Amino acid sequence: PVAHLAWSRDGKLLALIVRKGGAAQATGNTLYVMDAGSGALRQLASIGSGSIDSAEWSPDGRYLSYAQKDVQGKTTLQVIAVSGQQEQFSIEMQRQLQGWSWSPDSRGLVYSDGGTLKTHILHGEAIRFPSMQGSQQYPFWLSDGRIIFLQVTGGRSTLATLTPGK
Repeated sequence: PVAHLAWSRDGKLLALIVRKGGAAQATGNTLYVMDAGSGALRQLASIGSGSIDSAEWSPDGRYLSYAQKDVQGKTTLQVIAVSGQQEQFSIEMQRQLQGWSWSPDSRGLVYSDGGTLKTHILHGEAIRFPSMQGSQQYPFWLSDGRIIFLQVTGGRSTLATLTPGK
């Protein structure tokens, strides 16, 4: 059974996370990519124990990022170059992954590690965030370069935006 689907922006490739075991299992353990034109299916990643929870394409379609949890619940954000099927990098969460998003130009990722926004930049200048109170969760990089996220402070949740600085 398929646990998660993610289409590339051009609609040519489909990422599938497939479960092992019964349909009651909510997460998967194997990541495939299907070519929509030919129907060809190729395996990108598989883990023996633990799970692959979700996947997201970079806007340029070159990379596929996915969250991998081990049996102890530790999460790692993995990024694969799809054409060469090679791991580009992985980011081990210190606390808990609370969402991630690709930059519109595919040069980096923003993610929340236990409520703290962080970035991983593939090329170009680093991005710094201001010091913020509370917890920042579920970031989403907008096409104009701003990042929208859920700001949780004192039990109150609001949507907030940042314009990343260099």
